[in-house]
Amino acid sequence: MSSQQYSPTLNSICRIITADLWNQVIEEREWVPLNELDKKDGFVHLSTVDQVLETLNRYFGVEQNPLIIILDRDRLEKKL
Repeated sequence: MSSQQYSPTLNSICRIITADLWNQVIEEREWVPLNELDKKDGFVHLSTVDQVLETLNRYFGVEQNPLIIILDRDRLEKKL
């Protein structure tokens, strides 16, 4: 997995995961980190930049060490 510096824009899509899930992704070399809610609902939950704070407050506690993965919507749509 490569990482690049990316500055979010209003067109960005965000994936919020816990530090534990991120460590699992690195260890298992997965491309899409799925949490229990994703598995239950059958899709990957994403947030817009405007939704990030609400999502963090609603679904994540500080003790979970949430991480925000910022995706470039234009690059992602080209791959779909």
